[in-house]
Parts: sequence; structure tokens; C-alpha cells
Amino acid sequence: MYDPPNTPCDAFIASFGIPLELITGVHSPIEQPSSLPLRVWSLSGGSTWLLGLPDQDNWKVQVYDPAGRLIQENRTTDPLYDLDLKDYASGIYVVQVSSSKGVRLHAKIQKP
Repeated sequence: MYDPPNTPCDAFIASFGIPLELITGVHSPIEQPSSLPLRVWSLSGGSTWLLGLPDQDNWKVQVYDPAGRLIQENRTTDPLYDLDLKDYASGIYVVQVSSSKGVRLHAKIQKP
């Protein structure tokens, strides 16, 4: 990855929720995940984010601040969700989304 020195970064996005399986010996193929991972796009310079949820379901969206406190909790059925962090300080925030089917996905967002 090319990373020139002294270049500011708007955001850091990481998605966690990929199922892993340790295979030893002969084993059947790993099942593919039933849904796509949580996708995150930065909008307007890192104060607003767009979450791409895997499918249309009843999703609970929870946001935790750098100290681990729950700062937002909302529900949506739309596969695209606008997350507004403009009133919060810079830092790394954890987003957790949970579906009514029991799917739970996480992402870390670094707000500049």
C-alpha cells in the first residue's frame, strides 16, 4: 500500500464480521457467508457516514464512542443508513448492527 509521508487521512474504515473456520485434516468446504459484510462510506469530510447493510431487514444500529459508551441507537429497515457523527469529538467509534435474524456485524470508524 502506498502511503506518502505527511499525507492526511480522512478516515479509517474496517469491517469485522467475516466468519472464519479453522480446518485441520480433510474437511468439507467452508460455507459461504449468508450475507455480505457491513459496508461503510465516508461522506462530507468524515462527519457523516453511509452504512450499507447486507439486506433489507429490521436492523438495530448502535454506535459506541472511544470510551465504549453507547451514544446512538436507532432502528432501520432501509439497507442504506445515514450515520451522523458531526456533534461528536474526533476518535475511533465502533458501529454494531444487529438484524432480527440474529446477524451481528461491526465496523470501526475513525472520525478526524
